[in-house]
Amino acid sequence: MSETVKSLIIDNPEQFKANCNGVGSPAGFWGFFWRFTPGFLLNFMFGLNIREVADLHDNEYTVPHEFKTLKEAEAHKKQADQFFEENLETKINQHHILYTVDFLRKAKATLYDFLLTSCGDAAFYKNKIILDEQPEKFE
Repeated sequence: MSETVKSLIIDNPEQFKANCNGVGSPAGFWGFFWRFTPGFLLNFMFGLNIREVADLHDNEYTVPHEFKTLKEAEAHKKQADQFFEENLETKINQHHILYTVDFLRKAKATLYDFLLTSCGDAAFYKNKIILDEQPEKFE
C-alpha cells in the first residue's frame, strides 16, 4: 500500500470510504458490463470476500490526482496493480480451504490481473491531471 493511501486511511477515513466501489469500475469499455453485474459476483471469489483488497486498490487509483509526467502516472498505476495482485494472493493464501478452491480463486485472480493491466487505464486516468501534457498558456 502506498504512503498516500496509508495517510488517507489515518487522516481522512471518510474520503477513503467514499473512493471505494468494490471490484470493477464504471469507466471504460467493461464499465457497461460492470453496471449490470451483481457485486457479490465480483467481490467474492468462491466464498472469499475480496472487497477489502478492491477498496485499497480503488484508493490507489484515486489518489494522487495529479502527476508531473505521464511516466510517473504509469509507474503509479503499475505499482497499484502490483499491490492489488500481492494483496489478493495473500488473502487467498490466508483463507485456504481446499486445493481445488484455491486453484479456482487463483484463476479468477489471474483474470482480474489481466483485466487491470489491459483495461484499467480508463478507470485510473479518469479525473487525473498530467502536468507535462497541459497546453501552453499564451499571454
